[in-house]
Amino acid sequence: MLTLEFPAYLQLSISIDHYLAAFFGVLLNVITVAGLCFKRSAVLGTYRWFLMAHTVNDLVSAVSVALLGLHIDCTSNTLVIVINGPLSYFSRPVLKAFYNIFVVGFHLNMALLAVTFVYRYVQICKKHYLVVLSKMSSKITIVLVILIPIILQNVLVPLAFTYCTDLTVHVGKESWNVVALLTENKSSTFFYAMCGNFLLQASVCYGIVFFCCRSIFAYLRNAERALTAKTRKTQRMLTIVLMLQSLTPALTSSFLACALTVGVLIGFDVRWLAWILSACFVWVPTLNACISLAFVAPLRSMFQRKCMFVTAVSPSKIQSSGSHVDKRLSVFSHHS
Repeated sequence: MLTLEFPAYLQLSISIDHYLAAFFGVLLNVITVAGLCFKRSAVLGTYRWFLMAHTVNDLVSAVSVALLGLHIDCTSNTLVIVINGPLSYFSRPVLKAFYNIFVVGFHLNMALLAVTFVYRYVQICKKHYLVVLSKMSSKITIVLVILIPIILQNVLVPLAFTYCTDLTVHVGKESWNVVALLTENKSSTFFYAMCGNFLLQASVCYGIVFFCCRSIFAYLRNAERALTAKTRKTQRMLTIVLMLQSLTPALTSSFLACALTVGVLIGFDVRWLAWILSACFVWVPTLNACISLAFVAPLRSMFQRKCMFVTAVSPSKIQSSGSHVDKRLSVFSHHS
């Protein structure tokens, strides 16, 4: 039976971190979805639907992470994913379903970023290819390119990991059993295939993001005279938002997960990296929502107008209430 030795307050700190990230992630993404539904703007155009897909995916990821309470660890050459959330009390099929939802959301985040950047690249730099992308065959191809690696990962994960219900966690003098997924045989073909599929998808997606981002900024810089100031500002705003939303998961989850995977494969001691990943990856939905609300002009304008409305209305209400009080006092003094 495998035993995990945790430093004092590590498990408690990660649990608090997860629940805070889930709370703000759900709240901010619900606000973003509501804003995209009720605040229709011609400035966003088709990007509105891409942003909606990103936001809904982040919302589902925030909920699944909160329910699973995932804690990634690596000890004794074994990769362990501890499930210590509310769903740990449910049956294996429920845990498997929600963990698959988490895996789909994690990989879909990278795939959606790559597809969004490709569309932005074609829309700005290669407009004559928009007709090709609008064809049904192209849409089906894009969907298959997104789904095949995700489906393959969901098939490989249960083959590479073993479901364990009696893993013991020790913190000081306390100990308790947890539910976990662990790799009993790190050299198995399924584990190598799962790691290779993840590393390949991450490399391809972020390679596409880097190429498209570089090409878009170069095109906008060279076409300053051909575009109006408003068009340049809008295109730069949307590209910067996309770039920030690609850097957020890259720095907080994807690159860390890639480094952890490589470390496990070559036998390095990367337990500290697993703890950092456990604390950071849950904040991706929250950070993405913050970026959307702060940098997407139509969404930001909702809060600006709300603040202006409150600032403008509050003094008038105070003034009107004061005038009513003055009138009542004058009437009272007249009768007396």
